Amino acid sequence: MGTSNLTINNRKLSMQWLSGFHKRRKKHSLEIVEKPLAVEGYTVSSMLRQLHPRVSKAVLVGRSQDGLPVMVEFSDPEIGAILIGCEAGCGKTHQLQVMVDSALETNAPHELQIFVLTLNPQEWDRLNQHSYTKNYLYGIHAWYDPRAEVMIQSLTELAEARREGGHKGPAVLFVMDDLNFVEDLSLEAQVNLNWLLAYGAQSDVWCVSTLNAALVPSYRYWVDTCRTRVLGKVNSPKIAETLAMRPAQHVSGLQPGEFTVWTGVKWMPYHLPLLGG
Repeated sequence: MGTSNLTINNRKLSMQWLSGFHKRRKKHSLEIVEKPLAVEGYTVSSMLRQLHPRVSKAVLVGRSQDGLPVMVEFSDPEIGAILIGCEAGCGKTHQLQVMVDSALETNAPHELQIFVLTLNPQEWDRLNQHSYTKNYLYGIHAWYDPRAEVMIQSLTELAEARREGGHKGPAVLFVMDDLNFVEDLSLEAQVNLNWLLAYGAQSDVWCVSTLNAALVPSYRYWVDTCRTRVLGKVNSPKIAETLAMRPAQHVSGLQPGEFTVWTGVKWMPYHLPLLGG
């Protein structure tokens, strides 16, 4: 029986559990079955069945090259906001949906709530189709929906209350597809959202957003607020380096559905699984 650990920073790995993005085999940690899944047909549910025991407040991001689940455990505030960047059509929304699907399977509603902000709410309709998944929903809104700003204000107040030692409750996974639409919000909402990106993780409000690689130079103010980066295919070496915060020339060869994350030591590529069981 092997194990898997994850981290996202550059500090030397110690012999304790390190939250974030990294896959290691180590005792007293997240256990996974040694036998890799077949390349074809792996799904979110089939990958999660490899985990013994399952870890609360943890979500799947993909399948590593050796067939093991790559997960992030939301317990280390140093992870901060996560930004997923790649070319158009390479799987940004699917990556978010994989994370949300796995969150539904590895957490109870009293442990984790989900808020989705997107240009296309219909892409998330399936979360509203079942009473069970509805129990997890903090909300699903379009960027242009006035209710989005109300929800951002609500999350900001929740995070601030937690920083002051009050209002405990479930963590919130705040998913933002196409972060470039942030500038359609009011100035007050933008200020609140930037604060959540910078400090929400300290109060169990975990922000995960996507951005088309071509738009990165125009949104550096928002990009630079995100402390953890996940890269898909990026054609421009300059944009890739901005996204990665280090050289990352290899990402131009990634295929749709392939992503990579910095482990603190090297880049770790992985593939997105299919949604569902």
